[in-house]
Amino acid sequence: TVYEVDFSDEELIKKSVLTIDDKLTVKKVIVHITEGEQKKTIDEISLKASNSMVKTNDVTEKANSLLGSVKYDLIGEIAKETRLNRKTVVSILQKIKANTFYNFQVNPEGFIKEISKIINDEKAATLINNIVYSKTDNTYEDKIFTVNNFKGSLNSNILEVKKHIYDYLKTDSKIEQEFSKELESGEVLVYAKLPNDFKIPTPVGNYNPDWAIVF
Repeated sequence: TVYEVDFSDEELIKKSVLTIDDKLTVKKVIVHITEGEQKKTIDEISLKASNSMVKTNDVTEKANSLLGSVKYDLIGEIAKETRLNRKTVVSILQKIKANTFYNFQVNPEGFIKEISKIINDEKAATLINNIVYSKTDNTYEDKIFTVNNFKGSLNSNILEVKKHIYDYLKTDSKIEQEFSKELESGEVLVYAKLPNDFKIPTPVGNYNPDWAIVF
């Protein structure tokens, strides 16, 4: 098969903005400073016990003032992480709520990381929902079902079956064993457990289906 994906940037922008405003969570950056000084006299026991220093002061403060001096290419960083063009990133940032965008001041790096993750999740969902597969004339040889080094224990990880393309099926887990039993008892004509190197291309990477089933 071959696939096509057809969706508009506006659809992705709208969904991303709604999810960002609803779910974006950015932790505040807190700086904890402990001041200390070395003891005037140090003996071997103190050195070994790592207590040759004496704490003189503890300071905990929000890091907003420190972060304000660091320059970030907000649009560029998000575009890099999401592989979107800068125009689309700008549209998303312009449409989110002001109190949502305020999180950038609270924690710039956290904001970039979390907002990029949300956009990537929305992009993946949008791609999957808008993907269309078209059948081609290409075929696979039946050797893709051949299993080399077929080893295991009968009635343990190897089952004797009737509707599978072979008389014996090697399973990788209890879940697969239970599923194969359902296939044997259901309205299935024939089925096959697909090899790990059988992959279907998708916009978000290759997908390895576990089974091929004919009803």
